[in-house]
Order: sequence, then structure tokens, then C-alpha cells
Amino acid sequence: MTESEQARIKAAKAAVKAKELEWSNALRSGCSPSRTQLAKTDIEKFLRENLTEDFTNIDYLGQLRTKKDDIKNCVGGDYKVKSLTKPVFVRVSIYGRCAVVVGKDEIDATFNGQPVGGKYIWTDTWVKSGRKWQCAAHQGSKL
Repeated sequence: MTESEQARIKAAKAAVKAKELEWSNALRSGCSPSRTQLAKTDIEKFLRENLTEDFTNIDYLGQLRTKKDDIKNCVGGDYKVKSLTKPVFVRVSIYGRCAVVVGKDEIDATFNGQPVGGKYIWTDTWVKSGRKWQCAAHQGSKL
């Protein structure tokens, strides 16, 4: 592998990790039970800009959700996050204009009033369109 290819991969990994951290921060504040209107606006903006139009989210119960569903759940308040740890990156792999991120975190949250917290391992698949990385798929498993 050439030095320029190594540099491209390193930059891509850093960009995708930064997106993951931004997402985690947006969830932490935008889905908080005591969130502000600004935090609500921030999570909605993040999801609209950083999820592909055909985004797929499969939760630990096997429920399939779309980008529209996730925006509704976060902005509408069905999904409430009391606390969320910073993600621990297990692996970040770059395949051309695609990235696969495996991470872990711990969350204290509810969905429709039911507890959904715990320790999770998850996989996010990112695609690069132009200069922008967007998440196309997320799958989380409870540990």
C-alpha cells in the first residue's frame, strides 16, 4: 500500500470516528428527558444530514426502523436517553468509499416508556457521497 493510500485510509477513519462521536453527542443532548428546543433541533438536523435516505436501523429486538422513524422517535420524544457513554471503537475498516464501524457503549434509555438501556455492541455502515460520509445502516446487539 502506498503512503498516499495509507494517508487516505487514516483520514477516512478519523472522519468516520468524528461522525460517530457527533452522533453520540447529538443523541445524548437531543434525546435527553430535559432537552432544550435547540438540542431537539440539533438531533433532527444531524439525522437528516447524516443518514442516507434509505437508512436502515435494526435494534436489539430485531425491529426495523427507517430514517423517518428514527427522526420521529428522537424528535417526538418517544426515545429518551438519560445517559450514554462515549463510544469505544472496536474496529473501523475502510473499503474504498465505504466504512464499517464496530463499537460499544452503554446507555440508560427508554423507548415508549419501556427501558431499553444496557451495554451494546453495534455496527454502522457508512458510505461516502462526494465529500460527505453518511450512515446507511445501523445494527445494535445487547451484551
